[in-house]
Amino acid sequence: IADKWGYINCRGEEIVSVIYDEVSEFINDCAPVCLNGKWGVITIDGKEIIPFMYDKIMEFVNGYAPVCLNGKWGFVTLDKKVVIPFEYDEVGKFGCGLANIKKGDKWGYINEQNELIIACKYDCCETFRNGKATVWLDGECSTIDTEGNTVECDDEDGLPF
Repeated sequence: IADKWGYINCRGEEIVSVIYDEVSEFINDCAPVCLNGKWGVITIDGKEIIPFMYDKIMEFVNGYAPVCLNGKWGFVTLDKKVVIPFEYDEVGKFGCGLANIKKGDKWGYINEQNELIIACKYDCCETFRNGKATVWLDGECSTIDTEGNTVECDDEDGLPF
């Protein structure tokens, strides 16, 4: 079964058939997988819970998964509800109630109601963690809080860059 993927348990026993083009790790007993070029989500026993109709699905974080359809990104829940419409060029993940989103060539942050909380002005930005995120603007790296204010970064924050 060349170039196909499935899942085994810790004893090496197949638990999900080796039929997928690509797979992701299981988080909370579900995983995004690609079948015949389209992405969906399955449970740990192989049951389809989100249909195979998307260009890409990322892992669920805090109940939401970034999903791409027809080249645009939005967010869905495990019960198949589109909670953020497919209108973004790229998205990150939700952290601290905000998700990083890209429109055109700039990044900003929305909340779970798809309200723009921090304007799309950054060249790049990371997901919020512990109330802070790393952002880049005009080649300069800084740390912001969930209101967009520049803040000091403690060594213990361990923010990615």
